[in-house]
Amino acid sequence: MRAQRMTLMSVEEEIRGFARDLAADLDRLFDHLNRIASLVRQRLGAENAHERRWGPFQPDQLRMMEAEADQLLEQHPLVSGAGIIFDPDRIVSPEQLIPWRVRGERGAPEAYGFDFDEHSRDYYDFLQLPWFAEPKSTGAPKLTTPYVDFLGVDEYILTAAVPFADEHGFVGVAGSDIEVNTLEKVMMRAAKTVSGRFVLLGAQGRIVCSTTARFLPGELLEQNTERGHHLELPTQVPTLSLYWE
Repeated sequence: MRAQRMTLMSVEEEIRGFARDLAADLDRLFDHLNRIASLVRQRLGAENAHERRWGPFQPDQLRMMEAEADQLLEQHPLVSGAGIIFDPDRIVSPEQLIPWRVRGERGAPEAYGFDFDEHSRDYYDFLQLPWFAEPKSTGAPKLTTPYVDFLGVDEYILTAAVPFADEHGFVGVAGSDIEVNTLEKVMMRAAKTVSGRFVLLGAQGRIVCSTTARFLPGELLEQNTERGHHLELPTQVPTLSLYWE
């Protein structure tokens, strides 16, 4: 019995260690997004002082935003895309709504374009998506649970977003995407050093990824899992949790 308790304690310590490491990665990401949001607000806000609509942005201003996104991609291996997303009501040029950067086929950052023609079948209508709508209404950062970014980057992702505002109110968010398959790889690497099976959960107990075929991504955690253990990831933007047996 004592040996069994020691084993359970060891598994819990391993899981908690993984939770701390993942939470630290996410917190560093949000810290970086906060810095980008502040920089964009200070530089572009100063150049558009007292104007309700910012822009149109000059080449050097666009290069500044691209460089910040590229640096974030280089420093955060979890991230697949990053940039600024402006409120359409707050900028002059619709084609400058989302200066966005992604990892190219060889890993180097490159531009990614979206369709903002409302009459197009590929129109990217992001205004009601949680990563944009919630920071706009609450003024707080957001980490979404997984979703398919249809007509956006068309991947199964989580999005982290930090809002920024000026004297007229909300302007936009600094954002970044994390592909679920990247989190799966992180989980599987961790599984090599963790004795138990464990699952990463999003809101309402929906499975993001796991280290066992018993728990399938996208499904709700089974109701008969009382014998297991839950742990909220200790992050500054609480969204994810772990379950293990």
